[in-house]
Amino acid sequence: MVFDSLHISPRRMTAGRWELPLTVVAYADLFGGWTMDAVARSTAGSGRSRSCCTFCGVLRRRALEEGARLVGATHVVTVRKHPVDFDSRHKEPSPWGP
Repeated sequence: MVFDSLHISPRRMTAGRWELPLTVVAYADLFGGWTMDAVARSTAGSGRSRSCCTFCGVLRRRALEEGARLVGATHVVTVRKHPVDFDSRHKEPSPWGP
């Protein structure tokens, strides 16, 4: 699986530092082929009042829950974005994390 806007290396390093397994699950694998880019394209110019951020937050939460279920996890650990990471949509550091 190729991840266009997801930088895996910092996540692998963080997981390794804490000696935790890292599992990466793509939206497309969880949501019937839908990617965040596809969601953005489908809502662009539709006159809907919701931004991509609305969908991304819901999908991200669902992906965390589904990914945890797939690996039999009892806990989910997330890491905030490093200051050098950039939000792919806004091209500036994101204060809200991954």
